Amino acid sequence: MNYSSNNNSRCTKEQNDSSSRPAIANNISTDSYDVIYLGYPIWWGDSPRIMLTFLDNHNLSGKTVIPFCTSGSSGIETSVSYFKSNYKDVNFLDGKRLNVSKNEVINWVNGLNY
Repeated sequence: MNYSSNNNSRCTKEQNDSSSRPAIANNISTDSYDVIYLGYPIWWGDSPRIMLTFLDNHNLSGKTVIPFCTSGSSGIETSVSYFKSNYKDVNFLDGKRLNVSKNEVINWVNGLNY
């Protein structure tokens, strides 16, 4: 299955199933971090379901999470609102939708003072 934009694509099937939690291939440890940058593309106006897999499977309580996304048209607000509503023990910043320019990313990260 692929991640193209047709009705049989993996991303369409995952996004249409709110309970979908795709597996993460590698073990990721967040224990030693106080601040986590969480990057993802916007699919159908929201974060991919695998981001929820990550959030469901890691104790980020008390940590600061800085979301950022790439998107051709949709903003980051819907996904961040969902994160803040459903993972209340995590300090989510508002995040940023980025055009994929290296300088824009560097300027944004440097301006956060983390």
